[in-house]
Amino acid sequence: MNPYKILGLSAEATAKEIIAAATKSLREKKYSAREIAEARQQLMNPELRPLLDFICFVDLEPLLTSSRLATEPLGSDDLKLLEIFV
Repeated sequence: MNPYKILGLSAEATAKEIIAAATKSLREKKYSAREIAEARQQLMNPELRPLLDFICFVDLEPLLTSSRLATEPLGSDDLKLLEIFV
C-alpha cells in the first residue's frame, strides 16, 4: 500500500508533518493502526524514503504505453523521458 496515500501526504512531507499525519489518520480510522504505523515507519526511514518517492510518484505511463515496447527493449533514450533521469 502507498504510505503517502495512507497518511495523506505529498513527497515533500517533513518528519514533523509525517508524525502529525499519522496522528490524524489514527483519529479518522480509515486505515488500521498497523497500516498507519507501518506507513509512518517507512516514511521516516531515510534509506527507504527515496525508493518510496520513486515508486509512488514517478509516472511510468509514457514508457508503458509506447507501441515500441512490444518489439524492442528500453534504451537510455527511453529513460530520458523520465524527469528523474534527466
